[in-house]
Amino acid sequence: MTAPRSTINPMRPGPGRRSNMKTMFFCKLMAAFAVFVTFKITAAEPIETKHPSPALGIEEALTIAKAYVQEHHLKAGTDSYIDSVKLERQPADKDGKFWLVTWLPNRYATGLPIKGGQLYVRVYLDKSVKASHGE
Repeated sequence: MTAPRSTINPMRPGPGRRSNMKTMFFCKLMAAFAVFVTFKITAAEPIETKHPSPALGIEEALTIAKAYVQEHHLKAGTDSYIDSVKLERQPADKDGKFWLVTWLPNRYATGLPIKGGQLYVRVYLDKSVKASHGE
């Protein structure tokens, strides 16, 4: 009596070996295609953005805002800190884009909910400035 054949000889060609070879070939082909596409995308020319950088940079806008606060003696000094500087544009705003510089009183650093005391300074790209206080 002979023992049942439970293992497949990997050296013997058969239907399982051919399908594995086809699968491996397909995987290698797809990997080569992925590498080709990656190099094509990487080598492509940069795409122009629809939103070019503003004419007035963030550093210059912050300098203008600080000077405005000092010249007009607005309440933002050692008891306040600059919380954020953001480039914004309100759809209804006819003046266009502006840098919004926000000062908060130091009491906000404690994490307690306190209303009011903020100072908002808008620095427009033509270097004009408007300031307002929070409630």
